[in-house]
Amino acid sequence: MDKYDLAYRFVAKWEGGLSDDPADRGGITHWGVSIEFLRDCARIDSSRCLHLGIEEPITRETIKALTQEQARALFRWRFWDVPGFERYDAPLAVTLFDCSVNHGVKRAILLAQKAFNYVCPDQGYWLIVDGIQGPKTRAALPTVNPVVLSLAIISARRDFYRAIVKSNASQKVFLKGWLNRADDLEKYVGNLELSS
Repeated sequence: MDKYDLAYRFVAKWEGGLSDDPADRGGITHWGVSIEFLRDCARIDSSRCLHLGIEEPITRETIKALTQEQARALFRWRFWDVPGFERYDAPLAVTLFDCSVNHGVKRAILLAQKAFNYVCPDQGYWLIVDGIQGPKTRAALPTVNPVVLSLAIISARRDFYRAIVKSNASQKVFLKGWLNRADDLEKYVGNLELSS
């Protein structure tokens, strides 16, 4: 099984089925693909979406008809290939991918930079926590044990979830599920073999 398969297998466990919770800021969601995310995909590359069988305009009915295979392909494009997570060992790649699906790539990189600075204050790098995966971040992240760094990212992610709820009480309904996902990811990446 390649790294993307490992990553998507975890995400699929948490991003299944159709959800239309009015408190969900992303709107109606199917297989983890929200209507806002899919509209953004179509704005970025409508021909790619059409190639996947997704026609504009993107409506609630488009989301309802979305297949898991289409979701998998969209996630691979936006949250794996574009940020280049294949370059990292499996535990870190899976962690960054799941964070990206849940929060966006910028937030995933920001959490990784924050975690790196916490785990390795004397590593010779100090990363600016800006959510940009520039050359310094790409060079620094692989210098740390990927499981150790992943666990630190997951810890920072828990703090982020709690901060969301603190700033917007309507999101409290999701907190238990978010924290359960973080706990499950911690177990999952702890069991992955390192891959070069």
